Amino acid sequence: DFRELIRGHVRPRPGFRRLLRLAERRNIKVALATSGPKENALFLLRELGVLRSFDAVLWGTAEVRSKPNPDPFLTAAQRLNVLPSQCIVFEDSPHGLLAARRAGTGVIGIAERPEDLNAVRKWTPYCFRDFRPVVDLLEGRSPNGYYPCHAPFIGDFGG
Repeated sequence: DFRELIRGHVRPRPGFRRLLRLAERRNIKVALATSGPKENALFLLRELGVLRSFDAVLWGTAEVRSKPNPDPFLTAAQRLNVLPSQCIVFEDSPHGLLAARRAGTGVIGIAERPEDLNAVRKWTPYCFRDFRPVVDLLEGRSPNGYYPCHAPFIGDFGG
């Protein structure tokens, strides 16, 4: 089974834990919206030791249409008690990027591989390889290792 294959081998993207710590320090609400099954979502969050860092966790259900429909992000914003326009979504999949745009949220694309950059840029000019440059920007430092974008960074993280 999937979970047994990856148990003990799950690693967060660089900067992910720093982003969660920053959100906690600044009292920024955090949600996970995945189309995957509940068992996988909870397993991954527990493996990473970050389950308690999330104010809301949504997974694929029959009641919430999955991405590219905006429902997962609209429901996450509702559970956080914020407007979708006050949220920033981090996404790496085309369906997720489209869903975030349809929900009316801000969108930051995560493209680990340079060849994925064009697909991500179709949905947002805010493109990074991982979370490190996002944290650097939010902490007022110049980011390293980011893909050049043609628009300024959204400074209000939401929450």
